Amino acid sequence: MNTLSPATILLAGCGKMGSAMVQGWISKNLLKHTYILDPNGLPDELQGNDCISLETPENIDFSTIDLVVLAVKPQIMADVCATMKPHINENTPLLSIAAGQSITGLQSYFQENQPVIRSMPNTPAAIGKGITAAITSHTVSHETKSLAEQLLQASGDIIWLDDEAYMDAVTALSGSGPAYVFYLIEIMTQAGKDIGLSAQHAEKLARQTVIGASALAETENQTSAATLRENVTSPGGTTAAALDKLMDGRMQELFTEALTAAKDRSIELS
Repeated sequence: MNTLSPATILLAGCGKMGSAMVQGWISKNLLKHTYILDPNGLPDELQGNDCISLETPENIDFSTIDLVVLAVKPQIMADVCATMKPHINENTPLLSIAAGQSITGLQSYFQENQPVIRSMPNTPAAIGKGITAAITSHTVSHETKSLAEQLLQASGDIIWLDDEAYMDAVTALSGSGPAYVFYLIEIMTQAGKDIGLSAQHAEKLARQTVIGASALAETENQTSAATLRENVTSPGGTTAAALDKLMDGRMQELFTEALTAAKDRSIELS
């Protein structure tokens, strides 16, 4: 990927994800000018970062905007886009990080051939450890795709999809996925308490075990998860005794049901 010149962006919606992504872009000197369109103004973490806060889009010269980033909740996307539509021409590229918002759905708020990049990051993007899946409309230029890739990579890894139909499954697996891992820490903590550990020790041990295992999976990224699991499991040992219970099929069925529910909800939102 070629390094591009710093970009001028308009961020619509500055919640936790939008704010975190902008902080990453600023720290890596990827932005020339930053306009924030949010009725609540700038969050504390963006104060003093040369971000221009705006409540309405009337005073923005959209001819200078390289990319409009849509980071609002899906439920208010239509209203936010309606306020911007009179000011955006058909060549203004859009990058959406909103769940369940299809390319055609976003184009329906603007123009039929509006250049749109649909992406689904996850919350570890806030610390540069995220994973984002993205796909473009056919009207997105190579330069705009490269700009979007550069911005999204500032938050972690990225994969480009060749079919938008996969996006709902991505949302279910990685978009919502951090919550599943945090819930695993909760479950391990409670199980530790149930077998006699103090609440403080159980939580510390559970949390750091997940952190350490995740770091090992990152370091050994060419080794399959199954092999990493097997490396910890001695035949007839304590880990094997636990896995006999965990790998009886119930957990796989439960996770498949959970991800199916998340995928179905993503489809409903779109």
